[in-house]
Amino acid sequence: MRKAMSKKVSLGRAFVYFISFSFLALFGDFVLSNLVFNYYCSDKELVGQHIYERVALPDEILLPSPKNNKERSKVDVTLLIDNKNELIDIKKFGELYEYQSYKRSPLFPVGPIYKFEAIVTRKADGKLLGKAVSLTNQNGWISELDLFWLNTGNSCPKYKDKWGDNIINSHHSTLIDNIFYRKQ
Repeated sequence: MRKAMSKKVSLGRAFVYFISFSFLALFGDFVLSNLVFNYYCSDKELVGQHIYERVALPDEILLPSPKNNKERSKVDVTLLIDNKNELIDIKKFGELYEYQSYKRSPLFPVGPIYKFEAIVTRKADGKLLGKAVSLTNQNGWISELDLFWLNTGNSCPKYKDKWGDNIINSHHSTLIDNIFYRKQ
């Protein structure tokens, strides 16, 4: 009787170990990546929009703003400044400044967690004028497979519009507008 009980106990332990190992193998990186992701997202020095210098642009770099929606759809909206009233000439802007949008780099291998940066630098002295940083967590290796193309991951920081809907990466699209303004 005692041998039968010990076999049942050892089978029960084996089952618990099997379930535990299976959970860790399948979802352990999901739990770990979420812990690390939340830690990085709470660091306001890392994520968000950081403006180091505001720059006045002369009229030679600015073009008239598009008058209607058809014209507006043909321009890069990140180049509209001062409440979308001024449009930056990309060729002249490119001679003086460098804009790198959505530079992706791995931040943490489990998950994986990626860092996306948009950076504006002045070419003359190489000074960083501003950057926008967001993070994306792919939620583990099973989610990374993108079964049925459903995994968009989690991202931070999160912003909301006036209706309460999430706006993704608004600090990337407003970076140039928050750095540059029309010279008065």
